[in-house]
Amino acid sequence: MSNLLKNKTVLITGVTGGIGREICKKFYEKECNIILLGRDEKLLSKLSKEFNSIFYCCDFNNLDEVENISKQISIDHHIDILINSAGIFEVSSIEETSLQSLKEMFNVNFFTPFLLIKNLIGNMESKNWGRIINIVSSSAYGAAPNTGAYSSSKHALLGMSRALFNEFKSRGVRIITVSPGSVKTKMGKKVEELGQVYETFIEPHEIADYVVYVSSLDDNLIIEEARLNRIEIQ
Repeated sequence: MSNLLKNKTVLITGVTGGIGREICKKFYEKECNIILLGRDEKLLSKLSKEFNSIFYCCDFNNLDEVENISKQISIDHHIDILINSAGIFEVSSIEETSLQSLKEMFNVNFFTPFLLIKNLIGNMESKNWGRIINIVSSSAYGAAPNTGAYSSSKHALLGMSRALFNEFKSRGVRIITVSPGSVKTKMGKKVEELGQVYETFIEPHEIADYVVYVSSLDDNLIIEEARLNRIEIQ
């Protein structure tokens, strides 16, 4: 596994969150070149020192900014592996969900991955090798009450990922979705409002281990979609 990933350049979004940071750690241990993309410049600077990486600061709710940054990254670097881990989550009824909130959910959870893939996949295709891992959610397969905005954005990301998998599978680029259930993160704390038990949630490092694993598979063995959960909360 380490021989395939060594010296690969990995762009990871959402690195200041629990899942994103663990993914950074695992790829760093595999001697990859890490590029961080997030919204908090202070935390990004701290993480860049920890993982000997560079970073770009970007507001994922500003799609013009995402477009410009992704194009600049495609010029500055050849990205081998893209991890779309950034996401926001809200628990609210349809009556309480504003149009602005819905748009922000789609900007971060769907349109940001779309723009990054659109502007970076050409470099991968030129070398006939690339991995794009979209961290989706169990909510892309079902939906709890009061998660309409979040669940619809994740359904959209899953649908796009399925189409892109078929579009690029013959070109050496693999688009893979990893859809965890509830995770022990700050975002996961909000899920307790839905009646779930935090102690049963998935550890972020378990998801990170799986992301590294699916990134390392060769062309003859591929996982298109993975759903991760605990047996006791299925």
